[in-house]
Amino acid sequence: MRPVQVQPEHYDFERYDDPERWMSYWHQLRAVLAVRPKTVLEIGPGSGVFRSYLRAAGVTVKTLDIDATRDVDYVADITKLDEV
Repeated sequence: MRPVQVQPEHYDFERYDDPERWMSYWHQLRAVLAVRPKTVLEIGPGSGVFRSYLRAAGVTVKTLDIDATRDVDYVADITKLDEV
C-alpha cells in the first residue's frame, strides 16, 4: 500500500471546500451533466463532494487516487498509467 499522500484533516470542510472550490465544483458539474454521462471517472476525489453530487444525480462514479485511504475504486499513480 502506498503511504498517505495528505492527512485526512486536509479535507476538513472550511480548509478544503472554500468558496472558490465550490464555484469550481459548480462549473465542473455543469459541464459533466451537460453531456449526460452514465459513468464518470473522477481522478483525485478530494473531499468527495463532486462524486456525491453526481451519484445523487444518478451518475455512476468511479474514483482513482494514489492514496488508498481516500476510499477510492482504483489506486494508481496517473503519471504512470502508460506503464500499467
